[in-house]
Amino acid sequence: MAVTAVSLALGILAETSLPGEAK
Repeated sequence: MAVTAVSLALGILAETSLPGEAK
C-alpha cells in the first residue's frame, strides 16, 4: 500500500528530475 505509493512517487520524481539518467 504505502510502499507502492512511495515507489510510484519516487519513480515519477526520478523520471521527471532525471529524464536522462532514469531508466
